[in-house]
Amino acid sequence: MTIGETIRTYRKEKGLTQERMAERLGVTAPAVNKWEKNVALPDVTMLAPIARLLGISTDTLLSFRQEPAIEEIDALAEQIDEKLKDQPFGQVFTWVREQLRLYPGSAALRLRLAQFLSARLAFLDLPDQDIYDDEMAGRLSTALESGDDQLTREAAHWLYAFALRRKNYTGAEEYLAYLPESDPQRKRMQADIFARTGREDEAYKALEELLYAERSTLESVFASLYLLAMEQGDHPKARYYDSKRRDLARMFEMGAYHECTGLELAIAEQDLPTALSLIEIMLRDTESIFGFTRSPLFAHMDFRDREEIRLVDELRTDLIASLRQEPPLRDDPGFQALAEKYSPKK
Repeated sequence: MTIGETIRTYRKEKGLTQERMAERLGVTAPAVNKWEKNVALPDVTMLAPIARLLGISTDTLLSFRQEPAIEEIDALAEQIDEKLKDQPFGQVFTWVREQLRLYPGSAALRLRLAQFLSARLAFLDLPDQDIYDDEMAGRLSTALESGDDQLTREAAHWLYAFALRRKNYTGAEEYLAYLPESDPQRKRMQADIFARTGREDEAYKALEELLYAERSTLESVFASLYLLAMEQGDHPKARYYDSKRRDLARMFEMGAYHECTGLELAIAEQDLPTALSLIEIMLRDTESIFGFTRSPLFAHMDFRDREEIRLVDELRTDLIASLRQEPPLRDDPGFQALAEKYSPKK
């Protein structure tokens, strides 16, 4: 923790701009900027005035203490719990402030203690609860710039929930910008804001997109588990995972084509009647591969024109061609008949 970082942290905590701080100290704003960027150090004669202005000791200003260890943070949380048993919340909160001053640059400590105190506040009915919430939110705002992706995400989640409780929807939406697009909770949180601000259609669309993405992930996982079991020759386990894939397709109304699973298993077990039955369903109901686009589950999503007729014909052709490579099917009259029946006519 450098002097510049300490100055920046406590200046923001005091609500001072660099210009206002410079004015109070009788220096220029660029000088303060250089201190905070560690381009230059304050003159030794400025240390005491800076410390007084920021409400800290010169020891704190000059402190180079590192981040507290996880064990230290856990110990502090335990001490808070013990103190809350017989001390007023305000008194404990003052003690917490002093602990935070020992590590002014520790985003991890601010985050953990804010989460801990927030959870305790939820069970209390204090007249000045908003004051405590506001102070914790202010401290956590600096954690957003910690440079640690995990801490930034956790702080953004906490601050989003705080803003939502205050019905500060603009602020809540701003905190979402700190979450990666890949975070599935981001879309759900955005949907909450849409729903609370009269944008119901946008809320539906966001939730449906999340639902569709989660379904795709689950289907991929079950397919991988199924293929893994097949590679190991564990057919009972493969059949179990296959049933889950089928249930998933039904639950999400994906269409008959997606519900038709287990062909690899039937071929591996030389079960030609079952294999041919599955193949006929796949060829007959190929059009249903786009059935989910007409499901009420995804009514607000925008699916592009997929040129379904052309794609269906291509899919049937590719499917028949690939199945011709399977030894049990290659010379089977039943398969040949299906291939002839469903091959696109030229």
